[in-house]
Amino acid sequence: MSCTNETAPILRAAGLRSTIARNAVVAALRHARGHRSVDDIIRRIEGDMAMPGAIAASTVYRTLETLEGIGLVGSVRLPKSAVTFEWVGGAADAHSHLVCDRCGGEQLLPADVMEPLMRDIEERTSFRPAPGHLAIRGECEHCRPD
Repeated sequence: MSCTNETAPILRAAGLRSTIARNAVVAALRHARGHRSVDDIIRRIEGDMAMPGAIAASTVYRTLETLEGIGLVGSVRLPKSAVTFEWVGGAADAHSHLVCDRCGGEQLLPADVMEPLMRDIEERTSFRPAPGHLAIRGECEHCRPD
């Protein structure tokens, strides 16, 4: 089954109506893989439809906000850069990133690094974290002054 054919059932399973705009945003994010700005998503949708102006930025933002609210999309908000969004597909695809504040570079943080941290937080505070999609900001090895 192609990504496009899978989109409507994913939305319905999440309790959302399958609309042309939602289908287009989900398909664009799932095909793009990785973090994408709203402009990137619009370009991909319009390129797929071969129709410039086919979708409004406000529609894409609202759709992304809805999808993020139910855990299908994650976002990274960094100072001095556009918000980027990524398809996370719910808890099964939860992951974390290390994001460099200087160069904007990203690397995936292995789940086995996060698991002990989540346990430690719970043991020390009685709070059970559910990080889902987490971005930890700092400086990468190439940008860090030594």
